Amino acid sequence: SGTISLGGGRDKLVIDQDDTLGRTTLFDFDFNDDELVVHPDLNVAIDVNNNSLLYVFKPGAGQEDDIKTLHLTQSSSDGGGMGWHDYFDNYADWILKNLLVTRQPMSL
Repeated sequence: SGTISLGGGRDKLVIDQDDTLGRTTLFDFDFNDDELVVHPDLNVAIDVNNNSLLYVFKPGAGQEDDIKTLHLTQSSSDGGGMGWHDYFDNYADWILKNLLVTRQPMSL
């Protein structure tokens, strides 16, 4: 878990297959320039009550399994107050969109 400031330019935040633990806060994730890349064997889900939280987990994850949380701050995407739904609807590539599931992991 930690805090990431991506800086200027085009950055890629890569979540590997074994990186499914903890919470990462993104202070300046710019939807136009930065990219989220998630291992194809993982799933992602947007919190049903908080559009700024994205969960990354292995398919079938339950209460005892590791879940990574990516938290967008209001300063992300130029402070426009956009959340993960906006990113997936307008900026994510089809590979990432295919990892998005509508159900949250059972432990949440």
